[in-house]
Amino acid sequence: MIILRTRQLEQFEAARCNRLFLAMQEFMSPMYSQASPDLPVKVREFMSQASGYGITSEHDLYGYFGLIQRYGWDFEHQPGNEWMAAALVDNSFTSPSDRLTHLITRCDALENAIAANASIARDSGLGAIAPVSLSPTAEITQS
Repeated sequence: MIILRTRQLEQFEAARCNRLFLAMQEFMSPMYSQASPDLPVKVREFMSQASGYGITSEHDLYGYFGLIQRYGWDFEHQPGNEWMAAALVDNSFTSPSDRLTHLITRCDALENAIAANASIARDSGLGAIAPVSLSPTAEITQS
């Protein structure tokens, strides 16, 4: 029988967090100069922001960072994106990973619908159209 003490579990968790920090720092480094003092700060901010939603696995951190790359830092707090913040804390899903996957799927579907509508408008001679926001209830208006 193996007995793990609280202190041992804390050490394992600290090692896991350090490994994730290094992996995220390497992943985010193309956005910053490797020597940039801002990189470790940004990685810590990113991981803290993600953990606020329960996003702590390496796979989910990559997914959350993908949303940041698409929509910007603090995307869920930007006007019109309240639904994104709600999706990240939606209790109808049992895990943060499920919530994140659902949000990414919804974003992909909305972007595809926006692109399809723009293509249809362009092909039909209506001209360029642009969404008011990425909200699921966004209206499409003609430019």
